[in-house]
Amino acid sequence: MSESAFLTPKMYEWMEHAGISEQAAMLLAEERGGTRVTIPVKVGPDHWLALLVGQENADKLCAYYAGEEIEVPMGPMSSGAQRHRKIRDLDRAGFTYERIARLVGCDRRTVIRHVKGTSNRPKDPDQGEMFEDFHPRPRGDKKLKSA
Repeated sequence: MSESAFLTPKMYEWMEHAGISEQAAMLLAEERGGTRVTIPVKVGPDHWLALLVGQENADKLCAYYAGEEIEVPMGPMSSGAQRHRKIRDLDRAGFTYERIARLVGCDRRTVIRHVKGTSNRPKDPDQGEMFEDFHPRPRGDKKLKSA
């Protein structure tokens, strides 16, 4: 599945109405996702927007938004399926949980939840399962005592 399957409505607006490329929309979401930015009326070649998406795409955004402040979506990483896929790919590549969290833009615990029990990392054959028989809820008719 291509990343375009995970574009947000705002990114489609940039492409369809402002006329920027999909690559430019992806770059903007990747670099500034989750923030609010002001799109100036006009940008020069040294402006961060022109440096990021190219002068032509920056000019199109400026013409469409002309000084408006916009919320930049997270893009593909805002999709749970895409984020999960990215976490799994990085896990398979052997990245640490901390590094994956930084690359994907989420909490380390989120990374662990995505890969726990389904990680493709090789298991040490000498390492036993610490909680093999543990079940978080009582089984059968056992009732929890209130404190």
